[in-house]
This record gives sequence, C-alpha cells and structure tokens, in this order.
Amino acid sequence: MSDPTSDPKYQQLFAALQTLYTNSARADKERANTYLEEFQKSAEAWQAVHAILSSSTAGLEAKMFAAQTMRTKITYDFHQLPKESLASLRDSLLGLLVMYRAGPKPLMIQLAVSLAGLALQMTEWKTVLQDVVQHLGNDKETWPAMLQFIAVLPEEVSDSKRVSLTEEELDARTMELLTDNADQVLQLLVQYAQTAGPEGPSPVFFACLTSWLKEIPLQSFIATSLFDLTFSALAVDSCFDAAVDLLCSIFKETREVDEYMMVIQAIYPRLLALRPRIAESREDPDAFRGYARLFADAGESWVVLIARMPREFRALVEAIAEVCAYDEDLEAVKFTFYFWYDLKQMLTIERYAEARAELRDIYAGLVDIMIKHLHYPNGDNPNDLFDGDREAEEKFRSFRHEMGDVLKDCCVVVGGSECLHKAWEKVYMCLQNGTTKWQDIEAPLFSMRAMAREIPFEEDSVLPHIMEMLVKLPEHEKIRYAATLVLGRYTQWTSRHPQFLEYQLQYITSGFKNPSKDVMSAAAQALKHFCQDCNQLLIDYVPQLHPFYQQVAPALHSADLFEVTEGLSHVVAAQPPAQLYDTMKMFCAPIAQGLMAHIPNAATADEDLMKKIADEVELLTIFIQNVAPFVEASKPHPCVTLMQELWPVLSALLQAYGNAPFVAERISKCVRSMMNAYRMHMLPLLPAIAEMLVVYFDKLQYGCFLWVSGTLVRNFGELEVAAETKAAVWSFVQQQAINMFKILNKTQPKDIPDVIEDFFRFMGDVIMNFPQQLCTSNLLDPAFQAALVSLSLEQQDPLVSILHFMRDMLAWALPSPPTSIMPHTPPEVMDAVRAITSQYGPQLTSIMFSGMIHTLPRDCVQDASGVLLMLLEIFPQEAVGWIAATIAALPEGTSSAEERQKFMASLTGALQQNDIKKARRLVQDFTAHYRRRNVTPRNATRGLDYTFSYSG
Repeated sequence: MSDPTSDPKYQQLFAALQTLYTNSARADKERANTYLEEFQKSAEAWQAVHAILSSSTAGLEAKMFAAQTMRTKITYDFHQLPKESLASLRDSLLGLLVMYRAGPKPLMIQLAVSLAGLALQMTEWKTVLQDVVQHLGNDKETWPAMLQFIAVLPEEVSDSKRVSLTEEELDARTMELLTDNADQVLQLLVQYAQTAGPEGPSPVFFACLTSWLKEIPLQSFIATSLFDLTFSALAVDSCFDAAVDLLCSIFKETREVDEYMMVIQAIYPRLLALRPRIAESREDPDAFRGYARLFADAGESWVVLIARMPREFRALVEAIAEVCAYDEDLEAVKFTFYFWYDLKQMLTIERYAEARAELRDIYAGLVDIMIKHLHYPNGDNPNDLFDGDREAEEKFRSFRHEMGDVLKDCCVVVGGSECLHKAWEKVYMCLQNGTTKWQDIEAPLFSMRAMAREIPFEEDSVLPHIMEMLVKLPEHEKIRYAATLVLGRYTQWTSRHPQFLEYQLQYITSGFKNPSKDVMSAAAQALKHFCQDCNQLLIDYVPQLHPFYQQVAPALHSADLFEVTEGLSHVVAAQPPAQLYDTMKMFCAPIAQGLMAHIPNAATADEDLMKKIADEVELLTIFIQNVAPFVEASKPHPCVTLMQELWPVLSALLQAYGNAPFVAERISKCVRSMMNAYRMHMLPLLPAIAEMLVVYFDKLQYGCFLWVSGTLVRNFGELEVAAETKAAVWSFVQQQAINMFKILNKTQPKDIPDVIEDFFRFMGDVIMNFPQQLCTSNLLDPAFQAALVSLSLEQQDPLVSILHFMRDMLAWALPSPPTSIMPHTPPEVMDAVRAITSQYGPQLTSIMFSGMIHTLPRDCVQDASGVLLMLLEIFPQEAVGWIAATIAALPEGTSSAEERQKFMASLTGALQQNDIKKARRLVQDFTAHYRRRNVTPRNATRGLDYTFSYSG
C-alpha cells in the first residue's frame, strides 16, 4: 500500500488536519472542521482511514482522527459497505489491534470499539469471541488489546440504539455476543489473572469485569480467585480506581438482597475489614474518596438488610458515619447523603421500629457532625471568608442546603425536639462563654432553619427557649440574618403560639432599619411567611402595618418589596368580608395614585421610570392574586368593585406607556390575575378587557395580549356561561386570530417567536373551549397553515406550543374528544378536522420527519412523534404512505434501501398489532439514527420552504 502522507488524493485531508491541530486562524479551522466532518460521512473515508492507520509515517493526530472516523463509520455508515467486504474489514481491524497492541492506548480503545461495533452489526459473524481470542489471546503482548475489546463489547451492545438493527436482531445478537459467552469470558479473566505476573492485573482487567457483571453470575464470580484479587487490588495504586468501580458495581448488582444473600455474606466481612483504611487514607484525598464511595454504595445497596438486621449491619452504618465526619473533603462527605435519606425512609416503616431504635444514636451523632460542617471558614478577612474563590463559596452554600436535608432525615429518626435541643445547646453555650466567633452561633441557627419542616407545630419543650433566645442574640450582620430567617421558618408554629407573636414581629420589622441589604432581604422574606401563616392573628394589626408599609416601601429593593407586599396581602385577605373592600383599597389606592402621577411624564420617561411603573403595577397584581375570597356568583364581589375603580388607571397607563414591552406585560399580567381571581364576577369588565386586548394586540403586536386572551377564553368559554357571553367571546377570538394571520402575512415566524408561542397557546385554549366554532369556521385552514409555517422555528418553547396545538386539534378527528366538555366528538367537527388533515397530511408528515431529523430540539421529539402517531391513528393507510413517500425523498446514500424497507415493515406491523408505543419508538429511533449519521454535527440546518398566506 502506498504511503498516504505522500499520496496526492489525501493531501487535502492532511492539510485540513494540519490546520486543525496547529495554531491556525479561527476561520481556517472552521473550514477545515467542515471539510473533515463531510469527509467522515463519505464512502471514500473507509479506504483513507485504513491507509492512514496502516501507515508507518502518518502522525499520531492523523491516526487518532482515522481511528475515530473508523468507529463512527461502523456505527452510522455501515450501510455503505457491501456485505462481501465485511470479513476483510474484520480481519483488518484485528490486524490493526495487533499492530497497536502497545498503544497509544486511546488509539487502541478506538479500534477495540470499532471491532465491537462491527461484531454487533455483522450478524453472520457467529464466532466473535473465539476469533478475537485466537488472534489476540495467544501472545501476552496482545492481551491488552484483547481485554480492551472484551471490556467495550457489552457497552457497545447496550448502546445498540445507535445502529439500525431491529429489536429481534438486537435480542438475538445480545444473546450470541454476551449471554452465550459469559462463562468463557470469566474463564479467560481467571486465566489472565493467573499469568499476569508480579505486577498484577492491569486496570482494564477490572474494567472487563465491571462491564460483564450483568452477564456473569455473581455466585460464579465470588467462587473464583478473582474475588480475592479484587480486594487485594485496592492496595495497588494503579488498580485502585478500577477496583473501586468494580466493587461499587457489584454492590449495585446485589440490590435484590434476597436473591444475592449468599454473595452479600461473602462480601460483607471483606468490606468491614477495609474500615481502618478510612482513617488511614485521610491524607490521601483520592484514596479517601474511593473508600467513601465503597461504604456509601454498599449502604445504599443493602439498606433493606440494614433495616432488617440492624445489629449485624450496624458496623457498616458506623463506617459511613465515620466517612461523613471527615471535614477536610466535603465532596467525599456528600457521597453518604443519599444513604442517610434512603435508610431514613426504611426506618420510618413500623416494621423496622427495632432498627430505628438500634440506629437512633448514630443519627443523633450525625446532627453534631452536620452542624460542625455548616460552619463558615474562620478566615482572616471577615468580608471574604473564601479568599476570593467564588466557586468554592458557591459550592459551600449549595453544600449547606444538602446538609440541611440530612438534618431533616435526622429529625425523622431521632425526633425534632432532640435535634433542635442540640442546636439550641450549642448557641446557649456560645452565649455563656461570651467570646465565641459569629460562625459558632450562625451554624446552629442555620441548622434550626433547615430542620423547621420536620418540627411538629405542637413542639413545646425546645422552641419556646429558642424563640426567647433569638431576639437576644449578639448584634452581628450574619447572626441577625440567620436569626431572622429562623423566625420566618417557624411562622406556622407561631400561629399556634400567639404569645410569641408580638416580639417576633418587632424583631422582624426592626430588620428593615438594618444597613445590611442581606438582613433587609431576610426580614422581607420572614415577614412574608409571618403574615401568610399568622394572618388571622394579624387582622387587628392593619392600622400599624399600613403606615409601616408606606414607610419602608420606598427604601426596599423591588424583590424585597414584592415579598413584603405578598405577606401583607395575606393579612388583607383574612379581613372580614364587610371590611375587605376598605382594607384592600387602603393598600392599593396609594399605589394607583402613584401610577396616575406618572401619566403626564410619558413623553419624557426614561427606562428607569418605566421599570418603576412596571414594578408598581406588579404590587397591584400581588394584592389581586392573594386577595381572592370565594363569593357566590349571585352576590357582588367587594374586590371587583375595587377592580372597576382601578380599571381607568390601568387603561390610561397602557395608553401612555404601552409601547414599553415590560410595562405592557405587567399590565397584562395584572388583568389576567383579575380574571383568574374573580372569574365570573369580572363579567361587567369583560367588554372593556376584550376591546383592550384586540386594540393593543393589533397596534403593538405583543404576545402578552394573547396570553391574556387565552385566560379570557378559559374563564368565559365554559358551557355554563350564558349564550350571549359565549358568542361575544367567540367574536373576540375571531378578531384576535385574524389580527395574527395579518401579522404572519408580512412577518416571518423567526422574527416573532415569542408571539408565535403565545398565539398557539391561545389557540390551544380555543380548540379546547370552542371546538365546534373553530373547526367549522374559516379560521381552521389558516390556523393549520400558520402552524405548518411556524414549525420552521428552532426555539423549543414556541415549537412546544405549536405541537401541543396540533395534537389537540388532530384529536378532534377521533370519536372520543380530548376534553370532558362533551361525550362524543360532533360529526361536523370530526369531518372538518379529517378533511383538513387529509389536505395537509403529506406536508405535515414531511415537516415532522424533517424536523425530527434536522431542526427540532431533542425535547420536542416526543411531541413531534405524537403528531405523527395521531396521523397514523386518523388515516392509518394514508399516513403510512405519507411516511413512505417522505422516507423515499431522503437524499440518496443517507440510508440504505434495506433500512428503509425494514423500518416501514416494522411500522406497518406495529400498527396492525395496534402497538402504538412500538410505533412511536420505531419513528423516534429511525429519525434519531438518521440524524446522528447524517446531520450531527453539522454547521447548517435545512430550512422548510412552506409559506403562509391569509386573504381574510
């Protein structure tokens, strides 16, 4: 074979590789990458990569590229090879593995994966393992290559969705390659271990065992010398990680403890013998993490046995607690967290009460461990405890919340009072000592806050002492912040212990005078929960709360002001019906007056003013959302009386500032909240609201007017609504839809993705509430067209709304409607939807397939396949033909005729058996495989050439 590095036909390839792997210009690298991607898909690549791999002069980068290309081509381009060439490809790969038996290892791995992929798809090759062993197993120098192949084979078979084999072929091939060879593989590994020499087995040996665990019976494994060898390998640095991975995998295989009891009895003593190494490895972070994984994974796997036999397995729980106590590596400590949760779940079952009593002291000790870990560092710089390492600070903050979950588990097992007492005692001792750092007080305070959810509201032994202590703590920003948040977490307890309400409220509200923004935020959050949970106790406090609100509101950041407003709104909601209007107006009227004061400034308003207006509208929205008592439809609603007074303010504000999208959105949200809160009571305002939505959507074309329109349809499209109201709502729907169609006549969907999303969410409400009117109107055809053209978008949220609308609409072509508002689909509705589906079915099928292959985000594939399945359900024969025509139109060479025939036969068979799940899976697998083979990665996606036209 000629040297590829000097062969003219490969010069462009080597030039592209040279550009990619050297310090070339970015544009040159992109062009080189594009060329190499296309080269990898070409049929010529087979010969080229073999030539490079066989060359003695090609560089390592070129050979790695060739090996990776070989792997991907076997996976995705297997259809390019004639069957008569497969045997020579197999022999070539075996020869290359011999050639690269000494490495480089990454290259050898790629070749092993390539051979495994070939073995999976070359179904006529029946003696895979025997042939590989014959070629690579007779010489110690080639054993590493053989072991690498054995290690990757199960992984390639388990990842078999990437190849185009049917389920039946995959099942048969799995049996031939794995199940039938499990005993032989075990004997091979035993033989290798016996001849490995004084240095012991290589890490790939343990990788082989790990990957074959599901095939080799564990009873057979522990009966061999490999069992002892695995534990011995933990003392060998080069094998440590691989041995840990193997043992953790073994533990997970034994989760069915009754089935594997004999195996567990053999493993458990060997595991306990490793316990001293937890302490011995404290100076070696990697080793400590390995042992932490071992004990934590064993505990998770055998948690049922621990609950059944707590005395026998107590030592394992103690070992995991010992790992958890280590404070030098919090990442290793995290390995234990799921175990504590899992075991807690078992110990709460009544039949395991004995285990709960036996292990209770370990969970009690765990409380002390967690509080110790919660301490902030004692840094030299109090303003920067992490020495500028923001990542470390963020990790620690996140870790604290995970430790909080462990504390909740402790409360369940030990009891909330005892756990709280531990935290209270630590703070109490700090106060007694008088010279403690703030960290020593803040950490137990954080633990109190974390445990709040698990403390019963009737707790009377510890919480009264805590509540008395909190308001007397030393004045320090961090302590004040933590104490305020603790009060905010126990507001439901306070609602049952009103004697503590007065001084808690004073402590929280005094926090708004603190110069620290963090303390003010904590106070806002605590006050919200306080007002929400103690609203009945605060009914008579409105005369004090109102001036307090007026005083602090101007100084608060908007997020904190929203929290305070939400809290106070719950107090307003608790007022007696006769006082509700006056009380709500007391809070809302000043906000409305402030908004009206902005109207004259509209011409000169800057962005800051408009944001201030939007935030003030949000305050009204918060009151409306939370002050929404039930009032019978026949009686006037006191809040709606106030809404009628506020409406001119919102209308004037929209007219003055509606051009600002965020102002229009906040006003829209406020109107939507009115309708959701007061529903049928809003009928007097319905004409004005509908007119506003139509006029401003036509004028400004903002999607917010459409999502409010959907709320209007949902609230006033129900069957019990008066006929004249429903007719008015349908007229409103027509106007909004026509406005949208006019927009689409002159605007591309890609320029208004948010509006597209809101429109189809709106149409989803219409199809469910006005199916008869929509499906028999002249809006159905343009709505279908609008959906087709908008499917060219690539953003997920708009596509989801379109696909959901399509599925809901197509469902009306079936006898059973997709809603409970009617027992059967009206014939005229069914006929209309079937007619338009028949008209656009070929286009829709083509778009769905093209989208699933090229443009749709992965999270949209499920919905897209759902649309295809709806087509198959409505028109089984026709839809199969549409799919066949779509597949036939795929570019030549992108999939073989055999693959297409096999897919269509499987799909037809699934439909004949009415196996919808299988049909969905077949569609998704075919498109995913085609996409990976021909599209990913690619630098451009194919567009869809459908256009929208609406003549009105």
